Amino acid sequence: MKKDELKAFMKKYHGFKDNELSGTKDVLLRKLLCEPPSVTFLIDSRECLQRILVIFLDKIGYDDTHLFNVKAPLMSATGSAMDPLDAPFGGDCGSASLEDSYLNVGNWIHFEYDFGSTSIIKMHVDDIENRDSVLPEEIFLYNHPTRAQILSVNNLHHVAPQYG
Repeated sequence: MKKDELKAFMKKYHGFKDNELSGTKDVLLRKLLCEPPSVTFLIDSRECLQRILVIFLDKIGYDDTHLFNVKAPLMSATGSAMDPLDAPFGGDCGSASLEDSYLNVGNWIHFEYDFGSTSIIKMHVDDIENRDSVLPEEIFLYNHPTRAQILSVNNLHHVAPQYG
């Protein structure tokens, strides 16, 4: 398959946009086969863990009416390891603030969405910024105001439809 044919195939059958189809044929094949869906965003540390998942679900078009489970390596304020968080949402887990969880750069947060469907969403902490300003609220899923800012959304065509 030639590069132009590959680009047409990726647009027609995988939902790629023109601005996502630059690079060599090898780069395009890697995008098609390897790159997972991603949403990059800034979020205020006073927001809760559940809001992180709500942002991602909003961008992939899923609802937040299913049960969740979250796993994250938590650190104490002094930097010593605490027991990892491994609990279903609904109790204190979902309302724990990011500030209270003491996540560090390089940590992963694993969300299991809709128990039994094996939908695991992995989120990586790329950077932690100290800011004087507060992020403005943006509305996500079902009127969840969240102090967050979307930076990029990529490869969501790899996400299977929620119902169907």
